Formats: sequence, C-alpha cells, structure tokens
Amino acid sequence: MVSTPTSSHAATIELTVAGYYGGNLLANSSVLPAGTTVELGFFYSGGVFTTSSNVLSALASVATTSEWSNFRLNSGWVSCGSVSVGSNGDFNLVWSSLDTSSPGLGSEFDLNPTTGALASQNLVGKTPFLWVQTANSLESGLFVSRQTLPSAGFGVSFQIDATAGETGVTALRGTVTDSGLKTATLSAGTSSNNVVPTLRLLVAGLPSYSGGNTVITHSFAINANGSYVLEYKSSLADAWKTQNISVVNSNSFTVTLTNNGVDSTNDWKNRMFFRVKNG
Repeated sequence: MVSTPTSSHAATIELTVAGYYGGNLLANSSVLPAGTTVELGFFYSGGVFTTSSNVLSALASVATTSEWSNFRLNSGWVSCGSVSVGSNGDFNLVWSSLDTSSPGLGSEFDLNPTTGALASQNLVGKTPFLWVQTANSLESGLFVSRQTLPSAGFGVSFQIDATAGETGVTALRGTVTDSGLKTATLSAGTSSNNVVPTLRLLVAGLPSYSGGNTVITHSFAINANGSYVLEYKSSLADAWKTQNISVVNSNSFTVTLTNNGVDSTNDWKNRMFFRVKNG
C-alpha cells in the first residue's frame, strides 16, 4: 500500500555529485567510455535503509552480470537520479534551482520525498551510494559516500566527490583514488540484455474512469535496462493484456494502462496480476 505524506513542506538542499577530475577509469586503467551510467541512490528494503556493511557482505557472492543485476533489484536499490559520462570519462550530477538544465531532478534535492519508493521517508542523516555501470554491463562499481545527508537550511549545499578523502566515497566494488573511480570487471558471457527479467511493484496506482476509459499508473523496478513486454490482467481467468516497455539509464519505470470503453475501476482497484518478459 502507498501512504500519502501529511506534510506539504519540502526540505531541500542543493546537491552535487562531482566526478570531473580526469581519473574515472575502467579496470584496465583506460578512461570510462561514453555512455557509462552513474547513479546516486539508496538501498532500501522492508522499510529499512541497508547499511554499507550489509551491502558489502551481500556483494561477496556477486561475480557475473546477471548476479549484479539481480543484486541491484533484490537489495532494494532506489535511484534518485542518473547521468551518462562524457567522452573524457567525467560526470557531474546536480540538483540545483540555479541550474535546472543539469542532470538530476532540476531543483534542490528533496530530503522528504513525496513519491516513489522513499515516499514519506526522511533522508537527513542517511548515507547515499554511487552506482557506476558501463553500457555493456561488463564493468561496474559501487561506492558509498563518506558523508551523510545534512539537514536543510538557508543556502545549504552538499557535495559528494567521486574520489578518496573526507568529502569523497569508499569503494565497495571497484577502487577509488585521489583523482577518481575505477570499475571492476564482471564475468563475461551473460550480458544484462540476456538476463531473465524480474519485476517488483514500487508504487501501486489508483484507477480512474473518465471519457469512457479506465486508466491507472503503476511504478515498477526491474533488474536490468532493456526492452520488455509487461503483461497484466485483473482476473486469472482472463487473457493477458500487454504493454511494451523500454527501460533506459534506470532500473525502474512508470507505466500507464488503459482499458478502453470499459469501467474496470473496481476490478483494477481490488487486484491486478503482472508478469514480464524480454521484448
């Protein structure tokens, strides 16, 4: 069930994840290729934020691309924003009301989210993680901030440097130096595009009936980027209906389903069944 927060006042800060020191590398020390994804997020599962020590322990058995993707999903990864690195391997992920053209949310970082998996949670004092993955999924890195998120206040800004040091990060997978990050290799032979998809409902929507059609919007998490076919129905006796989905630069997606010419609000409110397959 999704709870609606009672407070209408957002607590915000301006936040920067800086990785533009020229030292962001692959395991072989070549520059991170363009298209590598960098995300800021949290591990949140069962109403609890997972500690870095528990994440590190769970990583011990992760060695292949499929295991890496499943770890991301099963550990409750919640992405707050992502960016692709440029041709020089640098990146800059920004939440700033002064620069709404930057990647990220386009406004101050919200410490009291009102939507998504972290809705109604207070992020003050929580520790964010940095997820790095190449476009072919064969190299990856996971890093944890050395600082926790501060309380909001007038002019409060917060920067995570993708380097070692007090304002930097600690490597959980891969390595980190004074000039940047370095990814680690995964076992080749199983790319993320061939992983059997697994689906998790993040936010259940409420159906509405308007203009002769029933409409509902749900948010899901999936274990890898790619093209999928989402199948759904409200009764096990019915045939599956389908919706094509493309997930890019994030392992979550929102989908709006429409039942044309039918008022199915009661059925869709009481129960819906979902499954997914590669597209």
